[in-house]
Amino acid sequence: MNQSEKENLDNLFLYHGNVLGAARTTVMALKSLITAFMQLECEQEEIFERYQELAAAIKATQPRITPLSHMLEQFEVEMLTFWDTDVDTIKAEAMKILDKKVKLYRSRAERVVRHGIQFIEEGDGIIVHSASSMVTNVLIQAKQVLLKDFSVIVLQLDPVRTPQVAFSLKQAEIPHTVIPAFNLCHYVEGANKLLLGGVSITRDLKVVAPVGTSTTLSLCRFNNIKSYLFANSYHFSHGLADSQRIYRTDRNVSSSRTTYQLTTYSHDLVDLDLLDVLVDEDGIVENDRLWALTG
Repeated sequence: MNQSEKENLDNLFLYHGNVLGAARTTVMALKSLITAFMQLECEQEEIFERYQELAAAIKATQPRITPLSHMLEQFEVEMLTFWDTDVDTIKAEAMKILDKKVKLYRSRAERVVRHGIQFIEEGDGIIVHSASSMVTNVLIQAKQVLLKDFSVIVLQLDPVRTPQVAFSLKQAEIPHTVIPAFNLCHYVEGANKLLLGGVSITRDLKVVAPVGTSTTLSLCRFNNIKSYLFANSYHFSHGLADSQRIYRTDRNVSSSRTTYQLTTYSHDLVDLDLLDVLVDEDGIVENDRLWALTG
């Protein structure tokens, strides 16, 4: 894989991560690997080398998709005894293991949702910022399973993702308003909760989150709006925040009067201490379990 191909893979994961979120991107990538093994045509001795090259590029995406990296690491351990077997066995075992990883990841995500719905109460005014699939599912399940009545303020962030969230809420008949994120100050009096998802939670207790999360969270804390972060344990990274490879772009912008350089980061880094409640597949994550997950 040459440098251009690696950059294209980075851009592909960055796009899907922004549009689909880390959870859906993880599942999509694992399913794509299953398809790749199914369609693989090469000599037996080439398979492991090709996989290693692809896996290394995936693990180095900007930003790192922590749950996907964890799943690949587990896959590699379980495949150790099969790389030296024949081509058909390698392909069959790889597809079987990866399929189990997809089911395991989905199971943990569903358990997060089951715990998450308990935090939705009658009459809540809930803010969502670039709602992750888990946040969206928490809202839908709270409405359809628990029959809770609440309203949602959707902060407009992405031209693809915001309509997806709005469509899901409309389908579930959840009252909602879509507003520009920079107008949130006009709506905080009607809100009492902020629900968030994240790409990664690092060992030094930072959250890699969608761009704009830190600003939204700061305004909510100032107005005593309680915040909830939903993430299954595969999102906990053993690395530090500065190893998460958050994507940065620098481009020149020209106007009629001047030219300047605009620097943009793809994601925010948020101190975990700023969040009120962290929920994974086993419920609220207290400090002792948090250190075990990130240690």
